[in-house]
Amino acid sequence: MQHLSPRITCRIAGLVLAALIAGMPSWQQVPAQAAESAQVSSYQIEAAYPAWRSAAYPFEQIPLALVTRVSHATVWPDADGTLVVPNGFVMPGLISAAHAAGKGVVLAVGGAERHDEFAAMTANPTTRAAFIQNLTAFVVDEGYDGVEIDWEFPQSPEDRANLTSLVSELHAALTAEGRNPGLTLCVASGSMLGQWIDTESLTPLVDYYMIMAYNQYSAASATSGHSAALYPPEEGAPISVDTAVRYWTDDRDVPSTQVLLGVPFFGNSFDSEDLYRPFTTFGQAYYREIAPLVGEGFTRHWDATCRVPYLTEDDGPLVWSYDDAESIGAKCDYVVHNGLAGVTIWDITGDLPEGDGTLLPVIAERLGQGRTMLFMPIVSQGAPAPGAMAQAEGE
Repeated sequence: MQHLSPRITCRIAGLVLAALIAGMPSWQQVPAQAAESAQVSSYQIEAAYPAWRSAAYPFEQIPLALVTRVSHATVWPDADGTLVVPNGFVMPGLISAAHAAGKGVVLAVGGAERHDEFAAMTANPTTRAAFIQNLTAFVVDEGYDGVEIDWEFPQSPEDRANLTSLVSELHAALTAEGRNPGLTLCVASGSMLGQWIDTESLTPLVDYYMIMAYNQYSAASATSGHSAALYPPEEGAPISVDTAVRYWTDDRDVPSTQVLLGVPFFGNSFDSEDLYRPFTTFGQAYYREIAPLVGEGFTRHWDATCRVPYLTEDDGPLVWSYDDAESIGAKCDYVVHNGLAGVTIWDITGDLPEGDGTLLPVIAERLGQGRTMLFMPIVSQGAPAPGAMAQAEGE
């Protein structure tokens, strides 16, 4: 067989990709330039590691060879500017092991239900300065490589201005210590909360925006639904990974190279017969707890439009919305063809415990540093109505 030159091969691949794109629904199409240039060579693979999981999952189990950095969660501010460091959080061994492997460790600050502390602390210049001093000293003393600010969530014009002041002053304080500030900002997935992020001022100061593009349907939702649909169930539907990314990159002018996509190693349950139905009871569990359910009283379904799986209980009603290797791979491909910076995993302890896990190796294979990859999209033939799913498996 005659061998084609690399140039001709790449051109053919580009033409095939362009043809596939043309057959996709408009809201699932990749940018036109992707057909000619869908290649990047290095991605961030950030593994969030919550200190409260250390007894069940010691830091020595983190597969450092498969990640680029660890986000050590979490400390938080008190209203008076104190840095709250919970018992058992300090882990010099984690930082030493990561540095020995050539990987970074960033300090996660904040978390769910910390809005009031952030709002009170940042509103007063004196307490804000005290917090920045305490935080900077902790970062320098412990040897962290950056800070990930997780204020969930600014909710007013005052919060917006105060977050900008916090980031700007923290950036200056870390720089004065002779350090690369290495700042990451965790953000919500849409405009309702995203409007309180001053991207024009913050983008020059932060390395990354980490989009928490999960819990799309949760306890507060009117119906059950996918936790982290890559694409919406139908054109014009308001929530998905894609709509979240497009909000930040298109509407808020955040460069795609500064976007980390949050991917969940957990799932949500609803006591409903199917997706997009009313429910009364909500639950959450790690992937490691959900995966063994397939074929053991639960049937796996694949939503070819949203590109995520879900489980229904054979004797229901119970639905699990989660991510598995197939959907995590699709999200990684999305990162590639949209030119994003990489992914943040919440959280690394949710993977299956055997070896290096099940989900993380998929991410490492798709986004491995120094690897060049051409994305070939899965073609959807159309958008089914919500709840109309394309494939079922009973294993």
